[in-house]
Amino acid sequence: KMTALESLILRNNPQLNYEKVIDELLQITTLKSLDISSNELKNLPALIGNLKSLEHLNLSGNLLTELPKSFSLLTALKELNLGTDAVGQRANHLHELPRDFSQLVNLEILNLSRDSLGKIPDAVAMMPNLRELNMTFCNLLSISESLRGATSLEVLILDHNKISRIPDWIGEFTNLKVLHLDGDFFTSHLYKIPVLPASLGNLKNLEVLSLQDQVIPGLPVAFSKLKKLRVLDLRDNLISDLPDDFSSLHNLELLNLKANELRTIPPDFSALKKLKTLNIAYNRVLDIASAASEIRKMTWLQTLDISFNKITPQTYRELQKALPETKILAKGLNNLVPIENR
Repeated sequence: KMTALESLILRNNPQLNYEKVIDELLQITTLKSLDISSNELKNLPALIGNLKSLEHLNLSGNLLTELPKSFSLLTALKELNLGTDAVGQRANHLHELPRDFSQLVNLEILNLSRDSLGKIPDAVAMMPNLRELNMTFCNLLSISESLRGATSLEVLILDHNKISRIPDWIGEFTNLKVLHLDGDFFTSHLYKIPVLPASLGNLKNLEVLSLQDQVIPGLPVAFSKLKKLRVLDLRDNLISDLPDDFSSLHNLELLNLKANELRTIPPDFSALKKLKTLNIAYNRVLDIASAASEIRKMTWLQTLDISFNKITPQTYRELQKALPETKILAKGLNNLVPIENR
């Protein structure tokens, strides 16, 4: 018998009798990690609540619509995955969580992506150790007040929902390192974010911010306070201008401004000495000649995308010559002659 077993992976084994499997696992008091994802499970055996030593449980990609009441007995859990499978095809459809779900006070990572909860569970406010919450494609209409208690959050992923407002209290999450609030390209503008609160600037530890497919016309003045920001993805918005002190974001490595309404770039843009990837494609009103005067100085750029912009052959060739080590993407620019022997 495997009485000292700590980790067991049984994913993609739908032919197993999981009532019997879990009954057998009760004999292994050392079991800390169990993966029974992608097994087409419609019901979870109530016996699972007796696996008291479990710290990591992966139930993603099944067909669960509810959890047994006994689930709340798994108080040692640190990581729980109830979301979609790795390729995003199969997912559970939980409409609610057990009443005593808040007893899982040791949870650090909770994935509920593609579940059918419709709101952020009240239980997260009572999980003092929660560091990561993923509720992608959960049909959320708001960032509910219940989230406010989860002040230990470092990663918050709420992509592809119908959220139209970021509450002012988001600035209280000073431990947050990653914030994903991508909109859904196929939904109405009424279910998209039109403005960013000034309190966003209080997220002093934020390193990654993604706000794709929203309707944001500009950034708040306090945005330049995000000094640790490394990745900023604002693709498919309505941004016309960046703050004048945008170049003070010295740690920025990736900036995606594709498909906005950018007219120009701020002065001293070339002060972004760590920037490796810059995407300003599909900004049809961009004064590319003016922007190029700054971009030409950025010899450290690894990738520059200027596709489908209004640019003269001369400006394009000047960029090629000034940035010989940069991969320049320029799709949709007709009659442009590349520089030979770059």
